[in-house]
Amino acid sequence: FRNCYYITELNFSKVLGDSVSDISNMFYNCDGLYNLDLNGLNNTNVKKANNMFFNCSSLTELDLNVIDFSNADDMSSMFRGMENLVTLNLNNFDSQNVQNMSEMFYDCWKLKNIDFTKINTANVKTMSSMFTNCYSFDNIDLSSFNFKSVQTIESMFYGCYNLTNVYLPKSENNNLINMTGMFSYCGNLTSISLGYFDTSKVQTMERMFEGCVSLISIFLYGINLSNMNSIAYIFSGCTSLKEIDLSFLNENSVDDLSGMFYRCKSLETVNFEKVNLQKTTKLSFLFEDCISLKTVNLNVDTSNVEYMDHLFTGCEKMEYLDLSHLNTSKVKNMSSLFQGLSVITSLDLSNFDVSNCVDLSSLFDECSLLTNITLGDFNSQNAVYMSSIFRFCTSLTSVDLSRFRTDSAKTLEMLFDFDENLIELDLSNFNTENVENLEGMFYSCEKLKRVNLSSFNTKNVVTMNWSFYGCSS
Repeated sequence: FRNCYYITELNFSKVLGDSVSDISNMFYNCDGLYNLDLNGLNNTNVKKANNMFFNCSSLTELDLNVIDFSNADDMSSMFRGMENLVTLNLNNFDSQNVQNMSEMFYDCWKLKNIDFTKINTANVKTMSSMFTNCYSFDNIDLSSFNFKSVQTIESMFYGCYNLTNVYLPKSENNNLINMTGMFSYCGNLTSISLGYFDTSKVQTMERMFEGCVSLISIFLYGINLSNMNSIAYIFSGCTSLKEIDLSFLNENSVDDLSGMFYRCKSLETVNFEKVNLQKTTKLSFLFEDCISLKTVNLNVDTSNVEYMDHLFTGCEKMEYLDLSHLNTSKVKNMSSLFQGLSVITSLDLSNFDVSNCVDLSSLFDECSLLTNITLGDFNSQNAVYMSSIFRFCTSLTSVDLSRFRTDSAKTLEMLFDFDENLIELDLSNFNTENVENLEGMFYSCEKLKRVNLSSFNTKNVVTMNWSFYGCSS
């Protein structure tokens, strides 16, 4: 009956279906079907049931008691897209041999109450997106589930916006590998504990709590990260989270922490002092748009970090940063590292080693109250992208660039754009033989009176439009 869009009723009461083994896709896209009697399908040979009711969006109730699923191994997307399903009878549901339950209830918008004690998950290997977008669930009790064979629970509860309580099994679960996005966008979830989960084999928890806007408490103490590669964006968009205990990161180092607190708009302080970052290479977007963040303790080993781009972008209440402990010797990308630190007045980068950095673009962009920058031995000879580094530093009157290296730079576009209080610049040490773009370099530097460009070589420059536009002094 696949794609029989206009069928409204089906009755199997007089059908002998005892030898049918494959009922996958049986009612696929029967979106007009609102009445279904399955009484004739009392078989014991079903092995495939994936996509069985896929997009049967008009069915409001379903009774599966007559079908014996004891030999079935695949139930992926079985009820997916049943947007109006309210009642699902699984009292005699035997799933003892099922290995795949991915997307099983995906987009069952109105489904609210199911007795999960009848579902046997002992052999299930994947539950990815099992309950994705089940908006009406407020409580899910999976304490009877057996997780011993489960390898992936990626996006398991993704988009369950009204979910407030989840009861997870405390049974053996030491085969878990992937927990990416498990609770992403569970907007009403306020607290969660994973302390009893065996995560010793888990490789990724990326975006696990992303978009959990009501989450105020997370208990992760004791979880094992010995095989973890990435927890990137794990708390991204948790806008109610004010503090987080990072002790779960003390023992094992994780490669990718990118965007870990991205848009955690209520987060006020973070202590990284005991966090193990010895194997960490990625810190990109770590605190981007943490608009309430005032203090960060960064007394930590960053000797293997390669990516620090957008690390503090948009931390508009950050008044002070102690950068003296940061090891940047392997960093390749620092673009927008301090962009948008709109109340900070001083930055000391004298210990920064940027010798391996390729991208320094927008480094101090929009640091509008910054008056003092200490660059030290800024060995930037390998930097290729250097556009907008000091753009919109509107309070800066001078900056010492005597050790600033531009040997490999291809673009210096908008380098000092809108630095309206700059008075004098000595760029006599700039090597511009590889530069192709000088567009808007001094755009709207209204008070700029003197610029030393004696070393400038423009033989490869393609554009220098608007370079001195608005330099009225």
